[in-house]
Amino acid sequence: MAGDIPVIGDWSGNGVFKIGVFRNGNWYLDYNGDGQWSGCGTTTNTDRCYTFGTAGDIPVIGDWSGNGVFKIGVFRNGMWYLDYNGTKSWVGCGAPADGSKDACVPFGMSGDIPVVLR
Repeated sequence: MAGDIPVIGDWSGNGVFKIGVFRNGNWYLDYNGDGQWSGCGTTTNTDRCYTFGTAGDIPVIGDWSGNGVFKIGVFRNGMWYLDYNGTKSWVGCGAPADGSKDACVPFGMSGDIPVVLR
């Protein structure tokens, strides 16, 4: 849709990068890799939908915990909010000291554009 922000990542952990979009805090990911929208679900034949972030956030994808698995996150006004624990839902700041929490990292300023590399 107009205003969607494209994202790419290995959503299923099989080593294949797939497409997705971020829209107003919602993530729509081509989990099954068929290149088309298959609806939200939890089976291998469906795609995935998550809410992580808010409208105006900039989506970021990376291996936040260093275990080789790509996870979602957002950058907002100089703060990184990262799905450290991989639940794809916000559970509050505290990682990496508390591995059950997400990571909140102050780095940058409002107006900065985040860049993530592997």
